[in-house]
Amino acid sequence: MADTLAGRIAFLLGGAPVAPLLMVGLGFFLARSRRPVRALLLRGLRLLLGGLALNLALHAHLLLRIGFGLLDLDPWRYLLGVDILPFAGLAVLLLAPLCRLPARVLRLLAPLLALLTVCARPGVDAGIVAAVGRTADAPHALAPLPVYLYACVGGESAWSYFPLFPWLAYPLLGVALAQIELPACLRGRAACALAFAAAVAGAPFGSAVSADLPRYYHHGLAFLAWSVAALAALALAAQGAAPWAARVLAPDSPDSPDSSGAAAARRPGRRVRSAALRGWCWMGRRLTALYVAQWLILGNAATLYYRKCSLAEVCAGFAAALGASCLLVAAWDRADFTVEWAGRPVWRKPAIAGRQTPSIR
Repeated sequence: MADTLAGRIAFLLGGAPVAPLLMVGLGFFLARSRRPVRALLLRGLRLLLGGLALNLALHAHLLLRIGFGLLDLDPWRYLLGVDILPFAGLAVLLLAPLCRLPARVLRLLAPLLALLTVCARPGVDAGIVAAVGRTADAPHALAPLPVYLYACVGGESAWSYFPLFPWLAYPLLGVALAQIELPACLRGRAACALAFAAAVAGAPFGSAVSADLPRYYHHGLAFLAWSVAALAALALAAQGAAPWAARVLAPDSPDSPDSSGAAAARRPGRRVRSAALRGWCWMGRRLTALYVAQWLILGNAATLYYRKCSLAEVCAGFAAALGASCLLVAAWDRADFTVEWAGRPVWRKPAIAGRQTPSIR
């Protein structure tokens, strides 16, 4: 699929607009959080353990087949895979104390550490390979324990999806962004045109890197630069669309689906756009829950239905998985329960905030 136009577009859209954006946002809200460091460290630990639990759940069907002897594979590379949630947990654990430094220090320190993280990646990978060897081409062999642990830092293991080198650069850039106030000149038409030109000019390169997954997971400075340009263009586009979205979502706007009267009835197209925008906002407020739900579905379905698919089948499967994920999350929203241990409540399901912007606070 990576050789087709649709595949290249899909990989391009799955590059900078997804993981780098989420990690920049993680660093930004982590730096803006006023919670004590201890609470942030506990949050990072929950993200790390939750990511490992998700690894177990999304590979449940595969692990059962391995356990019953139907497949001869190493189960630990699936249980301990360094996906984005375990990485996010590690990033919070590492950056929470750093974010308590003065803003004037973070303005310089965070970008320098981000550049160092990316530039040091080849050396870190080479050092880990020299220490533990290459295991990416041996899916049936159990690896020594240090191999699974080093995958969190770097190396060439097949399950090292989001190692700290180079991916910690993105939360660090988010931390730096939280310390500055962009001048008006960087929000004007010239800056917008420059960011869009850089993003479009580098789109073929970004698509090629995103389609080559080992190269994407262990990318270098060039891809970081293109990701920054693409994220800047995306942010400027979102800033330009914000006034329109506010008008559409305003309860007293004729474009809003909540408005009444003949004027609103004569605008079915605008009502459709309003409903679509509200649905988009609904998904944005439940991003983590949707991520978990879709991986539970796709991860287990992949080993049940593993074969080459046409573009139509891929689109139909994606639509079905997205619809099922939304239904699961909607049911989770309505659920209200408390986990108890020895007669004492230990965890209560959190409620979804109404229209508040998701943050780490």
